[in-house]
Amino acid sequence: YPYRFIRVNYVYFATLLITLLVFLIAALSKPCIPWGDICTLPSDGYIQTYPDIQAMIDNLGIRSYIPSTIGYSIYIFSSGANYIANFINTTIQLIYRSFIWTNDGKAYASIIGLIYLLYSGPAMIFYMTHRCTGKAFDKKDARLIVIGLAYSLSAYMIGYYAFNNFKYGLYVPIVLLGLERLVYKKKPLLYILTLSLYMVRNFYEAFIFCEFIALFFLTLDFEGIKDFIKKTVNFAISSKIGRAHV
Repeated sequence: YPYRFIRVNYVYFATLLITLLVFLIAALSKPCIPWGDICTLPSDGYIQTYPDIQAMIDNLGIRSYIPSTIGYSIYIFSSGANYIANFINTTIQLIYRSFIWTNDGKAYASIIGLIYLLYSGPAMIFYMTHRCTGKAFDKKDARLIVIGLAYSLSAYMIGYYAFNNFKYGLYVPIVLLGLERLVYKKKPLLYILTLSLYMVRNFYEAFIFCEFIALFFLTLDFEGIKDFIKKTVNFAISSKIGRAHV
């Protein structure tokens, strides 16, 4: 059974393995974790992330958990003015404080970053094989591997790997799938939930993404002006619900 499962879903596993291989080769060049002790997520924590995280830690009254050296490569929490996301991420990720005490969280940050990178490609493949427009790929189509790799290893994903931004590549295909289910099947739940999750994770990035969603919505198929108006209203209401908590 496991062999059959892998064979049927080989495009997902091939994309995962190739992405992992690229990551390991890139990490070897520094050397970063797992080959060395450098985190794969170096960034400008002292300029942008650290002050916000420091304020959140202080407000929670757990100042003693802050390591002596901190940056984005050490604390991979959400940054910016999103206090909902900061509170949730700070509280949950302190469970992993053993990583912080042992190696300043570098291993944890590297592992989390790798997980987001690995699953972004399969997320795009899942979207391409479950589209509601009649343009879905067969999941045995080998071209999906190229599509998945082109997405997970795109210039944006690699260029922004040092920042928080690349992680949203995992959410985008699922939100788009939810949008198509809303438009073509009148099932808004997936769109609302994924957009809401995106908003909680980082509302600034989510609002920028909403601009893309609006443009993407205009590319979908409509039967006429009345159908377009009706679906636009449903789209607007669902989007409002998805971001109502922000």
